Amino acid sequence: MMLGVLTVDAGHVTLTAAGRSWESADILEAKRVFAGLALKHAPLVKTIDHALKQSKSQELHGELFLDLLRGRHTDEEARQQFHIAVSWGRYGELFDYDADDDTLTLDEANKG
Repeated sequence: MMLGVLTVDAGHVTLTAAGRSWESADILEAKRVFAGLALKHAPLVKTIDHALKQSKSQELHGELFLDLLRGRHTDEEARQQFHIAVSWGRYGELFDYDADDDTLTLDEANKG
C-alpha cells in the first residue's frame, strides 16, 4: 500500500496500474518502476537519493541518516527504517551501501 502498488477494500486486494506495471515488467524495467515508486512514496529513499546527488563525492555515511531518524524514533526504529530504505534503494539501483564502511554511494545506474 505504501508504494501505491495495491489497494485493499473490505479484505479484497487489487493491484493498481503501477502495481500491474511493476508485476508484468522484466527485471530491469521492474527495478526502474520500483525506483520511481520508492522515490515518490518513501521520503527517506528520496532524501538519501537527493543527498547523494548533491554530494560532490556522491558518497555519504549512513550514520548521518540514522542520526536524523533518531531525532523522532527510537534507535531500533531508526535502524529498521534505514535498513528498509537501503534495501529499497539498492533494489531500485538508486544507491549502494557498504555496511563495513557505513558508506552510501550513488549507484552507477542512477548517475546522471
